Amino acid sequence: MLWRASVHGAPVACFVGCLYPCFASSVAADKLVPMVGRQAQAGAASSAGSDPLKQAIATVVFKDSQPFRRSVFAELRGRRRLIRLAERLHKRLAHRPAATAFVALYGLKAYLSARGRSWTADVLAVGEYANERRQFEWLDGVCSEMTFAFVEHGGRAVERAAGVGTLLSELRDPARVASGLKLLHASVSPPETSFLVACRVAATLGYYGRFRRQLAASELSGLVVSSDSNPCAMGAWAAAKIAGLPVAYINHGHLPADPPHTDFALNLLDGPALYDVYRNSLGMSGEVVFKGAEGVSRTMSVDALRRPATELRVGIFLSLVNDWDGVAEALRSIRKVLGPRSIRIRLHPNRTVRDHAAIARLPSGPDITLSDASCTLVEDAAQCDLVVCGGTSAHLTLLKYGIPTVCVPGLDRVPWDFYRFIELGIVASCADIAGLSPSAMADFYERPEWLPAFQRFDPSHLASDLRPQVRASMARLIDLRGSNSDRSAAAPD
Repeated sequence: MLWRASVHGAPVACFVGCLYPCFASSVAADKLVPMVGRQAQAGAASSAGSDPLKQAIATVVFKDSQPFRRSVFAELRGRRRLIRLAERLHKRLAHRPAATAFVALYGLKAYLSARGRSWTADVLAVGEYANERRQFEWLDGVCSEMTFAFVEHGGRAVERAAGVGTLLSELRDPARVASGLKLLHASVSPPETSFLVACRVAATLGYYGRFRRQLAASELSGLVVSSDSNPCAMGAWAAAKIAGLPVAYINHGHLPADPPHTDFALNLLDGPALYDVYRNSLGMSGEVVFKGAEGVSRTMSVDALRRPATELRVGIFLSLVNDWDGVAEALRSIRKVLGPRSIRIRLHPNRTVRDHAAIARLPSGPDITLSDASCTLVEDAAQCDLVVCGGTSAHLTLLKYGIPTVCVPGLDRVPWDFYRFIELGIVASCADIAGLSPSAMADFYERPEWLPAFQRFDPSHLASDLRPQVRASMARLIDLRGSNSDRSAAAPD
């Protein structure tokens, strides 16, 4: 079959690409150009046809070409000299074969990083981050009659060496090597391709290559991922499609506008509000089942907001990309305007993009506690009566736990009302800390229309238990094993 020639060489490209920087660049290939917008992914997906790996690459290119992903990368690049040097080198190589060989190193890293303790379970959970792992563990608890295996990342040198052995075994087929190099070069050589996108495409190929062989030889009945666009998830999705394994997607956190089109057999979403985000963009294929937002449901508690402000316990829960001067100013303003009993700052759990120097410069004192997010969000929330946030989906878990939140500008570099929480009436806001009125926040959350609005984001909140329907949908998923098709089902209203 044609795909065997085009995708079996993908893992090899991540290794051999480093050894053969001058392979023939004149080989004709369909190019996947990184464009931004709905038409971009639709066009890229159309050019990819029915090839799962090309579809996965098109999705990664689409997502990582969007402005917010670029801004997160710019934040990281600004603090990491090695990233700046690597990007400069990639630009100097000017998208020639040598540039492809260079970014292939990121694919090699991805190939060697993914490992697993067991492949004999019913379902393999594939993810890289702690917030994804929490979703998998919740699903494991809900579906207690199934067994789950979890992909691990990193590992000891001996485990990485095993990956190298697997990789080297694929070098015995030169045709696959050439085909893999061709696909990688076609995907990252267009002049429009940024360094970020090129590396993420290479990582997608690396993850695909690692999973392809393992999934083909496994007795798994299905996969579950918790990202609709990350290289690890998309590489695993493509490998599963080739192996005839159905894949479920379980979201972690709300999403902004214009997500990519998804093609999973099962989509486990927080609620109708998130489903609307997908429907208003490029849509999604497969069955849709609502699971509720992450966290513990409690009735909204606003009593503390009607007491003197000096008795308040205020939290500041930070976003992924912060304006540290704005955070420091917010701290000073909260002290001056409210004079609360305590202030608890919770860092974003993603440690990769943390600016440790800026964190060290924040105002301190006996009234301020800094949480490094090593505990759950709910554990930090339990120490607060009101939480000040910027553009973060943490609002949902906090509100579900009954903690009022308020969105203020200036804390981060996330676009205002990124998730439309304010527009849709579930999060209070104020123009600045000076205008923050705790009693006004209490009035906002006591409105009779607030609970129905929030239940659009989480239909399980103070309502029905959604776990039985999640359990039933997962049972249907593993029944699809071997059908080599993703069944579409009517989505809920």
